[in-house]
Amino acid sequence: MLLSFENITKYFGDKLILSGVSACVNENDRIGIIGRNGTGKTTLLNILCESMSFDEGELSLGKRISVGYLKQNSGLESDSTIYIEMQKVFADLLKLRDEISALEKEMALLSDKDTKRYKEISERYASISTYFEQKDGYNIDVKIKTVLNGMGFMDKQLDTVINTLSGGEKTRLSLARLLLLQPQVLVLDEPTNHLDFETLVWLEEYLEGYKGAIITVSHDRFFLDRVVNTIWEIEDHSLNSYKGNYSKYLVLKEEEQKRALKEYEQQQKKIADLKDYVAKNLVRASTSKSAKSRRNTLEKMEMLDKPKTFTRKMTVRFDYDFEPHFEVLSVKDYLLEVGSGEEKKTLCESVSFALERGDKLAVLGSNGTGKTTLLRAIKNYPSTNRAIKWGGNVKIGYYDQHLEVLNPENTVMEELWSRFPLRDPLSIRTTLGRALFSGDAIEKKVCDLSGGEKARLSLAILIEERPNVLIMDEPTNHLDLPAREMLEKALFEFEGTLIIVSHDRYFLKKIPNKILYLNEKKADFVLGGYGEFSKLVQNQKAEKLSEKQEQKPQKSSSNQGYRSKQQRALDAQRRNEISKLEKEIALLETKIKELEALLSDPEIFADYQRSNEVCTELEGVRKNHEELLEKWLELCD
Repeated sequence: MLLSFENITKYFGDKLILSGVSACVNENDRIGIIGRNGTGKTTLLNILCESMSFDEGELSLGKRISVGYLKQNSGLESDSTIYIEMQKVFADLLKLRDEISALEKEMALLSDKDTKRYKEISERYASISTYFEQKDGYNIDVKIKTVLNGMGFMDKQLDTVINTLSGGEKTRLSLARLLLLQPQVLVLDEPTNHLDFETLVWLEEYLEGYKGAIITVSHDRFFLDRVVNTIWEIEDHSLNSYKGNYSKYLVLKEEEQKRALKEYEQQQKKIADLKDYVAKNLVRASTSKSAKSRRNTLEKMEMLDKPKTFTRKMTVRFDYDFEPHFEVLSVKDYLLEVGSGEEKKTLCESVSFALERGDKLAVLGSNGTGKTTLLRAIKNYPSTNRAIKWGGNVKIGYYDQHLEVLNPENTVMEELWSRFPLRDPLSIRTTLGRALFSGDAIEKKVCDLSGGEKARLSLAILIEERPNVLIMDEPTNHLDLPAREMLEKALFEFEGTLIIVSHDRYFLKKIPNKILYLNEKKADFVLGGYGEFSKLVQNQKAEKLSEKQEQKPQKSSSNQGYRSKQQRALDAQRRNEISKLEKEIALLETKIKELEALLSDPEIFADYQRSNEVCTELEGVRKNHEELLEKWLELCD
């Protein structure tokens, strides 16, 4: 056991956050912590990492157990370069490497191998060399470059000063440093924030093979399904543990609620029967003794609380007052740029796509490819710009991922009312109530709200604006799982036009029918959903692999005139392997089509658990297909 905690209770002032929570963490545990915003998930992480005190209970950490903690949005701050900062993780090993080098030089200078000094040096050299090799010291540079490449720094100069990076890049670098440290207990608070798709996939694969325990808070359902094997749910100040990933938790939770409700109803019936018997038979001499016995049974019975079958959720529904024209938006050969003057930078040389009424477009791409820049350009286009043309009767609503449109000095009530001054106070309060603001919460200043609260307030404003075109930049970033699911449902049912940037893969598999993919200064417009986009990325990877194979220097053919029996046998074996791979690849491609067809089935799509199972299987088949394709290309070369 790496760590355990028992009966932990935590207050903030007089507000109870956690009450008597207990659990333990063992080697290779993968624990995902879920719960509504404000229930105490991050508080529990801080307690486990000993960066926050608690009021009652006991926390036990095993001897010499290292714990690494990535706080939410905790970017690395340093005047060092990227590579030097990563090398600091291996400072002790690098000192040994320098000492090994120095000892080698000294031994080379000593001509007499029988001296006491030479013996001392050689013994020291043997000792530290063995230790250095055991700690995999010869692969330090490989480890650093592997993690940096995986975390999206492949195209970044490694001598870049860290303090010149963006906030998202600093957060990713902080995570990269933590992964290189390899603590025995890896604690991550929202690690998928600021990660693009390729980095997300790499991180998930890396964590699957991580040697140590992982505890993570995440609202990414896909990430929780792939990485964790235990769910801790924090609800009503308590912690409940469920074996399995997020999809398994949903099943277990539903079964638990049904079982608890059934037990409660059975007890209520039994109580009613006992009370009825006592009332009818207590005064009769012949049955008085029996009635008293049953009354005693009632008094000693441990009463079950009625299970909570309804948890208050945010109400999200997007409506509009008038329809736009059928052709909503046309973008043709738009030059996507950022900055001005000498600092102007071209992000995409030509962006072209068209949207009709009811279309839902997702804009995807790695960090820095211009997704947010494009959304703002479309929203704020100048009337003189002929590359961007909006249709008639369009009313745009915009959701900013940084939530900068809110006035920090307003109260929640003032923020909404100032935008809709003709509305009566009761109507404003009703709207805020649907966004889970009630009582004293509506008098809180915007600057004092959490990220989730600001997101809910921004969504409430957007709902009240009643736009027929929604432009949304990462709307799920600050929302907890129930709020994400409500927003997902609302956007699925929205009959207007949607343009959205998101990295939530569950979200993307359900919402868009068109995708714009920004990559390497190019824009690919995909007619279809996430499945078609995955195929595009897969094909692009295959093309790159093929190009790399073609660029490899050709082997000299001077000795190809004579081929030995062994060489001919190897060639035959290679041809057989190629043929076998081609058959396997064809089968996998058929399987991919079958699974994609299942996902397009409305019944399966509406079944969250079944849809998730199909998505997981599809991703595995695609990964297998890509691996076989790489082998095929190598053999063909």
